[in-house]
Amino acid sequence: MDLEQSLGVMKKIGVQTTYKPGKLYISLLKACDHLKDPEDIAWQIKTTVEEKLVAQLDSSLIITTTTIAGIALDTLKLYNTTSYVKYASYQPNLVSSRKLAAVVR
Repeated sequence: MDLEQSLGVMKKIGVQTTYKPGKLYISLLKACDHLKDPEDIAWQIKTTVEEKLVAQLDSSLIITTTTIAGIALDTLKLYNTTSYVKYASYQPNLVSSRKLAAVVR
């Protein structure tokens, strides 16, 4: 499935747009920029996130930005704590400071 052509994204403000894989990749790259070979790592994580997105799709082919960020956070949490915390800092509405503190302990 070509996600860029078929997936719609509902933004928090209620506006629907098309899925842009580059936006996800750039945000993951920023979260992984402290790692060796961040481009490849961010690309692999992006691919994993997209596979999880496809598994959650319903017939509407629309997913929310919150769902995308949540799946990215869950994936990063399994991969690298620092990347998870950096990404979470861009998503303050998804991760409480208490939850972040528990992760870094």
